[in-house]
Amino acid sequence: MLALASFAPAGAHPSETGFVLLTTDSRGGMVDVHDRSPLVLEAADAATWLDPDLSPEQAAELARALALGPDCFAWEPATLAPVPASTRAAPEPQPVPAPQLSLPL
Repeated sequence: MLALASFAPAGAHPSETGFVLLTTDSRGGMVDVHDRSPLVLEAADAATWLDPDLSPEQAAELARALALGPDCFAWEPATLAPVPASTRAAPEPQPVPAPQLSLPL
């Protein structure tokens, strides 16, 4: 996915830090869920897009021409029903007990 980011410490203008995810009009399976979808490139194209010598115009053209379409993804049907806890990907985090240290006196 393409994003623009700046994680430097905030200076006089906190709005200069953070990131934005680049999106495009939804097509195919995603349009059932949302009117926008992430802009995704192949890894080699993304590396080119990140090249600091690439002009903004070249970056925009690369994104337009090489963005992966909806046929490159596997789509699952969307539902508004709650997802059962048994099908969630990650278990709820559990506290880790503090280690017991034994120091010589």
